Amino acid sequence: MNLNKKIDLKAAKKQFSKTKRVQIPDILDPAAAETLNSVLVEKTAWMLNYNLGSEVIWREMQEFRSMTSRSVKKIVNKMYEAASTGGFQFVRHGRGEDQNPVNTLPLDPGLIDVFKFLKSKEMTDFLKKVTGKSVNLKTVEAQWYKPENFQTRGSDMPEATLGFVLLMAKNWVADWGGNTYFYDDEGRISEIFVPKFNSLEIFEGKAPRSITDVSQFSKDYRVSIAGSYS
Repeated sequence: MNLNKKIDLKAAKKQFSKTKRVQIPDILDPAAAETLNSVLVEKTAWMLNYNLGSEVIWREMQEFRSMTSRSVKKIVNKMYEAASTGGFQFVRHGRGEDQNPVNTLPLDPGLIDVFKFLKSKEMTDFLKKVTGKSVNLKTVEAQWYKPENFQTRGSDMPEATLGFVLLMAKNWVADWGGNTYFYDDEGRISEIFVPKFNSLEIFEGKAPRSITDVSQFSKDYRVSIAGSYS
């Protein structure tokens, strides 16, 4: 896996300097991007990932499906209550390197490869050229926002220097939801990133952002690799 040799580094650096965030198109070599999309859509054993307050929970899908409807409703009600009262709340599907120890699902080799690439000198050197910051990978996971998955306004990486999202959603349109909203200090929307296949979003780790609900009528997979650098 490697970066696309045709990246407009000058434009990316200029945009990040101006707003402290940037969405860089065509970030990976085209063949590598297609391979990663295939890994995420066809080969990843996803887990349900959500938070209840400060507790981050990972559940294997088989375990979640075995829960009673009453138990599921109780969890959903807690999440919606937190989301409706201004609390930081997310629910999505994911796979990472460090998860709940009960997890017995092996990581696909393709995910291991991309995680290694994101730690590589090629990647950290590139980030330094764009942002001026010397960083090392801190956290990384694959993410899939399915219909009704979302993240409310806040930061899930406040201690990190940089956050990133490597988008692998094909043919996505804004009407399907799953858009990333960035906010100013007064809580107003300052910029929106619509998912774009083979693009890299880079932003300050402390930046408040949200991810809107994915709609029931979306026609594709809102998949990505996301994490942070410090």
